[in-house]
Amino acid sequence: MQLSISRLLCLEWGMIPLSDNSPIFVFKKGDKEYVMGIAVATSDGSMLNFDPFMNSIMPNFLSLLVLGKANDNFVVIRAKDHSDGIRLGTIDAKTIVEDIIYKNRIDYD
Repeated sequence: MQLSISRLLCLEWGMIPLSDNSPIFVFKKGDKEYVMGIAVATSDGSMLNFDPFMNSIMPNFLSLLVLGKANDNFVVIRAKDHSDGIRLGTIDAKTIVEDIIYKNRIDYD
């Protein structure tokens, strides 16, 4: 599912995919490159749980598709202040609110 999400982001934002080593994806737009982690999460209260990124490179941005969430179930955040949670695979949704740069709804089957 992460590869599909990466392609949707490319279409939405006019980016070119350079690398797709899930969960880390590298995109290019103009002369800039962006490193994005993509995770599919479940929620337990305010906690978002996903496969941990462990020792992968730390992305600049993290995209989260939250399964079972109504309305805006897809967000992109600045990853800078959330590296511990990204590596562990769990983030408190309350802590990412100020770092959300994009949100939308993705319908999936």
